[in-house]
Amino acid sequence: MIRRRPVSGFASSPRSTGANSWLGAPSEDVPIAAESVSLLVCSAAVPFDLRFRRIPNTLSAVGLTSILLLSGVNGGASGALGSLGTALACASVPFALHLADADSMGGGDVKLCLVLGAGLGAASLAALVIGALAAVIWTVLNCAARRLPIAGATVPFAPFLAAGAFTSVLAG
Repeated sequence: MIRRRPVSGFASSPRSTGANSWLGAPSEDVPIAAESVSLLVCSAAVPFDLRFRRIPNTLSAVGLTSILLLSGVNGGASGALGSLGTALACASVPFALHLADADSMGGGDVKLCLVLGAGLGAASLAALVIGALAAVIWTVLNCAARRLPIAGATVPFAPFLAAGAFTSVLAG
């Protein structure tokens, strides 16, 4: 059995105190191993995104598969389905942005959001919001400092997703 760390949740009933409970996931805890894999994949994606502006599909696929297997071992089929549900919830907005304009959000960023959602549960939504806000603030300040127009500015999103993920995990 994988050790699990309780996470403060949003639900008020004593039975559903986990961070995933309000998203319908059955587990009341986030497995530490799945959380660690998610943070490791985010950290590994940062140098690729900074240097090549791409996140390898292999990295995302191995990370997501590992997290879903860990969730399945930890909580059975319902644990794996709960992780898959939070992964889809976390990646839904980035996927919509990617569909609207592939230059605004890359496919690798969408897949990285899937990994975050599966590994962090509800905390992934906070990580996504924190990362997006940080990316917007950095882009505006960077363009202002260089006197460049904001329209058309591109930013590697993986560093901001990683910062949001670490922030949301450390904040509990």
